[in-house]
Amino acid sequence: MQLRSHFVVAVLAFQILRPLDQSILESGTVKLVAKAGDTAKLLVDGKPVATTKAGPNALSADLTLAPGTHGITLDAQKIEVFVKGSGSAPAGWEVFRPHPPSASCDACHVAKEGAWSVRPYDSSCAGCHNLAKFPQTHTHAATVLEECQLCHNPHGSKARFHLKFTKETACKQCHG
Repeated sequence: MQLRSHFVVAVLAFQILRPLDQSILESGTVKLVAKAGDTAKLLVDGKPVATTKAGPNALSADLTLAPGTHGITLDAQKIEVFVKGSGSAPAGWEVFRPHPPSASCDACHVAKEGAWSVRPYDSSCAGCHNLAKFPQTHTHAATVLEECQLCHNPHGSKARFHLKFTKETACKQCHG
């Protein structure tokens, strides 16, 4: 049993956060962001790619991908992406919208005790988003929903407004 628990932790330790599997990407440089330790190996189409340590247990890589479909592997996790410019994307794949569009990790995170933590709401999400418009789209006041990442994917998404769930499912996160 202990071995199985260790295996699950190891699998979850390496995770590509950006871009997502089966994403359609614009041509140009793609910023890959991942939760990963120092031993993580990143491959694109089977070839090793240099990474940059973005912080504790985090890495990034700027990928310049030719148009077409590409396989990206981070240890045991494999995703596929399609870069616009040649042919059509596979059926059912959706456009990936990075979030934030152009910011470094420390715009939203701070390294604390050897791990990333999210900066306080007023200096992370509220630093870019207009709090005056918040009540127009949310049921609760901004102070109640300070952990935006409960419902929104902070690294980017294929969904409108970077939502992780439908509104009904999102409400059940707190209201059961």
